[in-house]
Amino acid sequence: MFPTLLRIFYAICLAGATYNHITPILARGWLHAYGATPWPIALYWNALTFIDPLTILLLFLKPRLGILLLLALMISDVTINTGMTIAYALGLAARYIEQCLFLLIVLATTPTAWHAAT
Repeated sequence: MFPTLLRIFYAICLAGATYNHITPILARGWLHAYGATPWPIALYWNALTFIDPLTILLLFLKPRLGILLLLALMISDVTINTGMTIAYALGLAARYIEQCLFLLIVLATTPTAWHAAT
């Protein structure tokens, strides 16, 4: 039989995740909770507000179905979060590279600009 302590652990984690999804929705509204996030991803993250508690219920009422939903939920969530993290990091990296290039241009042209300024 599926150990009760493990179900309770899963339920506590999913309850925390539910809270994490409800908070930005209450603060900024449905589909606006995550700022400039593409709407399909924002919709998925908002849907977790309902999917997480459903998973908790299924873990106790229909444990095998709950386990399958938990697996699908976690695989999809981590996959999407990884993609968003990479996209965000690449965006930051691109801006950083642009800043570095601009710094090089400024360093190279500052003497000319300095002498031309009167």
